[in-house]
Amino acid sequence: MHICTFELNDKPISRFEIAGRVFPAFSGAGPHANKRTFMCVPDLGPLPVGTYYIVDRKSGGWLGALRDSIAGNSEWFALYADDGRVDDETFCDGVKRGRFRLHAGSISKGCITIATQADFNVIKGMLRGKSEHFIPGRKTRYYGKVIVK
Repeated sequence: MHICTFELNDKPISRFEIAGRVFPAFSGAGPHANKRTFMCVPDLGPLPVGTYYIVDRKSGGWLGALRDSIAGNSEWFALYADDGRVDDETFCDGVKRGRFRLHAGSISKGCITIATQADFNVIKGMLRGKSEHFIPGRKTRYYGKVIVK
């Protein structure tokens, strides 16, 4: 299992680190990217500081898998906060945040977005190349954790 890190550094680009390798990444939209002061702002701010399980992203509804495949996000990972509930949402100063993902691209509504598809493919291979573990007390598999600082 990999323990990854991501830092809210107040700069347009930050670092996603896994197994000693560093990849350019960001979280949050535009001027809100990587800024801790905006982490409680839904759809604009970065994901809140904390620890997140890296899990398979679930497709919604009976057409979900098809939609995901067409949209190109079928290989994304979901990030579940290790907050006692361990699901697709968490609270930041009483504000509900959620649907955080790990993916490549140029858009982030709080996801950790890896700057290039090639880098994401390397990360994906590293995560999926390790044996899966189960979140304690749950039937949900995870590939690693990311600590957001």
